[in-house]
Amino acid sequence: MTPTAFQQNILAWFDQYGRKDLPWQKDISPYRVWLSETMLQQTQVVTVIPYFNRFVEKFPTIEKLALAPIDEVLHLWSGLGYYARARNLHKAAQLINEQERFPDTLDELIQLPGIGVSTAGAILSIAFKNSHPILDGNVKRVLTRFKGVEGWPGNSKVNKQLWAISASLTPTDRVADYTQAMMDLGATICTRSKPICESCPLHTGCVAKITNSISMFPTSKPARTLPVKQLAFLVLSNNTDEVLLEKRPPTGIWGGLWSLPEFDSIESARNWCATKNLHIIDQQSLANRRHTFSHYHLDYTPVLIQTDSPMNIVMEANQTVWYKAEQINDLGLAAPIKLLLQHYIGGKKMTRLVKCVKLGIEAEGFDEPPFPGPKGQEIYEKISKQAWQQWLTRQTMLINENKLASFDPKARAYLAEERSKFLFEGKNEMPEGYVPPKT
Repeated sequence: MTPTAFQQNILAWFDQYGRKDLPWQKDISPYRVWLSETMLQQTQVVTVIPYFNRFVEKFPTIEKLALAPIDEVLHLWSGLGYYARARNLHKAAQLINEQERFPDTLDELIQLPGIGVSTAGAILSIAFKNSHPILDGNVKRVLTRFKGVEGWPGNSKVNKQLWAISASLTPTDRVADYTQAMMDLGATICTRSKPICESCPLHTGCVAKITNSISMFPTSKPARTLPVKQLAFLVLSNNTDEVLLEKRPPTGIWGGLWSLPEFDSIESARNWCATKNLHIIDQQSLANRRHTFSHYHLDYTPVLIQTDSPMNIVMEANQTVWYKAEQINDLGLAAPIKLLLQHYIGGKKMTRLVKCVKLGIEAEGFDEPPFPGPKGQEIYEKISKQAWQQWLTRQTMLINENKLASFDPKARAYLAEERSKFLFEGKNEMPEGYVPPKT
C-alpha cells in the first residue's frame, strides 16, 4: 500500500467513523489540544473526559492556569495519576504566559516542560494545521502491525524506525483529521487485545493481519522484576479530629502532593512522635498494603496514632499541617493516601474510593453493593459510580436496540453477561447474542 493509498484509506475511514464530538474537539485551540494530549498520555479517553471538562471549567485559559496555585492544579488532577504531567503543565503555562504567545514551532514546543516530540506534533497538526508526524502509543501499535516492525517500541533503534515510518505516511493536507484518525484507529479498532481487523481500513496491506501474527505486535517490553520498597505511613490524628499531612517535595514520586509522614519502620514513627512531645493515647498498626509504580512496588504499613497534644507543636513552614477531616477531599492527595484516609480519620464518613478496574483510576465507589449476591459485592469492591453510570447508559441502549423485556429470564441473563464484559473485560463494542422474541 502506497503512502497516498494509506492516507486516503485513513481519511475515508475517519470521515465515516472517526470521533468528532470529544470535548477537546470543540472550540479547538492550542491550549485545549495541549491539555487533552497531556491528559491522554497513559490514560484512556473515557477516563480523561470528566477531568478535562472540570479542568477547563476551572482554568479556561492559559493565563488562569499559570496564575493558579499548584495545589489547585494538583487537586483537579488528583486520581488521574502520573502527577509530573500536572506539574509540568503548570510550569509550561507560566512560561507561555510570560511569552504572551503560544509557541508554534517544533523547536519551541519541545523546550517546554512535559512536551515531547509526539505531543508537539499533535499540537502543531491539530491546532495549527501544520504537517508533523506523531507517535503516541496508539499510533505505535498501528504502525508496528501494519509494517510488521519487530522489537520493543521503547528500544531506541525501533523507536527511530517507527518515527521514520510515521513521517513518511503523514500527509500535508488534512493533517489535523489524519492525526486524529490515527489516534482513533489505534484506540477503537487496532486495540491491544481483540482488534477489530475486519473494520480496519488498512487490513488489506497489514503485515500482521496478512501473516496471521497480530498478537506478536507490538513486541512486549522485556520483563523485569520490580524492586520492593517498604515504608510505614503515620496516620496521626488529634483530639479535634484533625490529621497531620506533609507536603511532598516538588519533584519525584507524588511530587507536590499532600501525603502522610513516612518512616522506615513502625518503631521509627512512634519514636518521631516522642521527639515531638506528642502524647500517644491510642495506636494501631494495620495490615501491610502494596501500591505499584512503574519502576517499583511500595509495600507500606499504616500506623494509626491518636494524640491529645496541642495542635500547633509540629507545624513546619507550612509543609506539615493539621487538616480537618472534611477538608481532605479538597486537597491534592496521592490516591492510595486518600483511599487510606477515607476510612481512618476521626470517624468521619468520607467519599469511598475504589481502584476502578473499568476506568483504571481511583474513583468514588458505592456506599453499599448495587444489588445483593457475589456479583453485587464484586461491583462494590472494584467498580466506581462513574463506570456504573456508563453501564446503565449502555444497558438502556441494549434494551432499546434489542427490544428486551425486563421480565424475560433470557434477557436478564443476557444483560448480566454483557454487564460483566463491559465492566470487567473492557468490551465496549455493540455485542451480538440474545435475540428477543417478537412481541
